Amino acid sequence: MSDPDAFAIPRVPLQPPAETRAEMQVAGLTFPVIVSHERRRDARASIGRRGVLIRLPVGESVAWCDRQVASLLHWAARTIGRDPGRFRIRPPRVYHHDQRLSVAESEFRLHLEYADRATNAVRLGEVDRTTGCRTLRLILANGLSQAQRDHALPRLVSRGLALAKEPELRGHVEHLNDEFFRRPLGTVRYRYARTRWGSCSARGNISIATRLLLAPPEVFEYVLVHELAHLVELNHSPRFWRLVELVVPDFRDHQAWLRRHQEDCQI
Repeated sequence: MSDPDAFAIPRVPLQPPAETRAEMQVAGLTFPVIVSHERRRDARASIGRRGVLIRLPVGESVAWCDRQVASLLHWAARTIGRDPGRFRIRPPRVYHHDQRLSVAESEFRLHLEYADRATNAVRLGEVDRTTGCRTLRLILANGLSQAQRDHALPRLVSRGLALAKEPELRGHVEHLNDEFFRRPLGTVRYRYARTRWGSCSARGNISIATRLLLAPPEVFEYVLVHELAHLVELNHSPRFWRLVELVVPDFRDHQAWLRRHQEDCQI
């Protein structure tokens, strides 16, 4: 474990509402720092694939934002310093034509093609009776740069997996809701998300990060229960956690798995 007081915390010159980028050095590793301004009530930080992401509420003074950024960067340095290997930034997944993917007990084959169109698209094919693979047709617009292609492919793969797996997701969520919560349920969808595992809106609409399909089944189910518990308590109060624990007594173990493997679960 490294001494957090030895870390050099950078001075980040904020320019709201524009996004601010910097870098910080922790335990011999370089981490990008991204500060954004959003419609939110508080300041938060997370450490993920893109580095240290700090979210600030719009409308606060520069002095207040400076103090929050400094405090959150100290938190990030201490957190990374406790286990630098866990936060080592991993390169994004690379996708190529005819690649096979094994996701949540399903097999997929990627078919990349280019077309004269303004937007990218994905089409879901039938299951091949011989191989058991289902084809994901990833249709890219002609003329994309390498950076645009690299940006688009994970999102297209995520969208294709969502098309294939959403019907069973809906059934799984409905079953858990009927058994444990019995509350009105809105839409249930997968979405491409890099920092959150799931969300539940005040209208009962549940979104699950597609990357959760890469987690073990018991961890996957914990996140579903977590979001369903928000149908009862739209917060993280002690009552909320008691609801979760009634259904998943070992939920803390699953939380720990998600913290340890958040960078391994990427689409």
